[in-house]
Amino acid sequence: MYKKVVNLNNGLKAMLYKTSDKGIVKIALHILQGSVHENDNNNGISHMLEHVISTGLKEGALCRKLWMNGAQMTATTRRSYTVYEIDGLSESLDLYVQVLSQILFNPPEITPELLEKERKVILCEQARYYSSLNQIQDRCMQALFGDRNIGRMILGNTQIIKSLSAKSLLKLYRNTYIPKNSVLVIYGDFNLDIATTLAEKHFGLYKKQSICTPKIEDIADAPSHYVNSNVNGEFGVISIGHRIKTADDFTFLECALKTLLAAQTNPMITYRTAYELRIKHGIAYSIGGFIKNYQDIYCIGISAVVKNTEIIPAIRIIVENIKRIRENGFEQDELLRLTEFNKFQMLYAWNDFSRRSQEEINYALENEEHSYEKRSECFENMTVNNLQELFNQFLFESDSSIACMSTFDSDTILNAYRNAWKGTNVV
Repeated sequence: MYKKVVNLNNGLKAMLYKTSDKGIVKIALHILQGSVHENDNNNGISHMLEHVISTGLKEGALCRKLWMNGAQMTATTRRSYTVYEIDGLSESLDLYVQVLSQILFNPPEITPELLEKERKVILCEQARYYSSLNQIQDRCMQALFGDRNIGRMILGNTQIIKSLSAKSLLKLYRNTYIPKNSVLVIYGDFNLDIATTLAEKHFGLYKKQSICTPKIEDIADAPSHYVNSNVNGEFGVISIGHRIKTADDFTFLECALKTLLAAQTNPMITYRTAYELRIKHGIAYSIGGFIKNYQDIYCIGISAVVKNTEIIPAIRIIVENIKRIRENGFEQDELLRLTEFNKFQMLYAWNDFSRRSQEEINYALENEEHSYEKRSECFENMTVNNLQELFNQFLFESDSSIACMSTFDSDTILNAYRNAWKGTNVV
């Protein structure tokens, strides 16, 4: 892979990754504006602006050419940025660059009709998400960090969405959708010189830039908990997470967290969480997990959908397994299996253009050195001792949160959670 970084005179950074893939390319425009930049008065505005821009753009003539060329365009709001992406054939790269440049230099007008249409769409999206069990990981992060910074909900507050005006969206656009707050990434099969010329031609234009950088709120001093007892039906969901602040070696931390997550979520790892919940007790079909970060803040969590009648035993099993890992670590043969599993997952993703390009882009935005070889070496060099030394830094109740959606009230859930941490029956 060949990498080239182009810093345009207007402040925009273009990152070009030429790979050995044949005939396909991904191009992504990142605006460094997401939910971490919001506050209690405008939570959800980044996502709403993304909707308005994306839908307005797709109604234009250039995007109609996009569809005719077999390309697909998506837009997503994340915690630290908003991204507009096009995947398609390399031969149409010029068109893709032109389309995304419109976002900065020729945006769609925020008409009353467009605004109200997207407002209704987002309210429907919120209603579906906030009434489902799928929100549990976000709720766990909200409990870990508070309703601020990385813990703030991306979809935002329903009442705020109902009241956001075109004026407030336009103000945010003018302050943040500017070259020096943007990163263009081109990844795949293309000529580096041609891509450089296209970036300079379409994204090198002058634009007034009076960026007003919002203050990013600090995370909560200590984790809290989230319990929703208004769940209808036979099943509920729980998620237990831990937060980690700062690390000198981000590659080691990431690989260590992936090893911990694999141990907890893979039912083939005997006597760990997924094995006990799925194989031994039969109270959960699968165990989900997540690792998230923003700058030097990391978190890891696991979640499971279980019957409401099995919520309390599931909490005990998860906490007891966390305590067991903290106190006893991994056996050498267990670590070997986890290392091979992680290397396979990494190689599998590396051979998938969509997943690989997304990973590379994410690392590029964080300015982290990243390669398959570096992570593979990190997994190989892990020891049971350096893993346990890390786990002993954060696998405690004081660094953890539980998020639960079930028929149980808050006192019942929190008492079960605290009692599981206090218990001494760790094998």
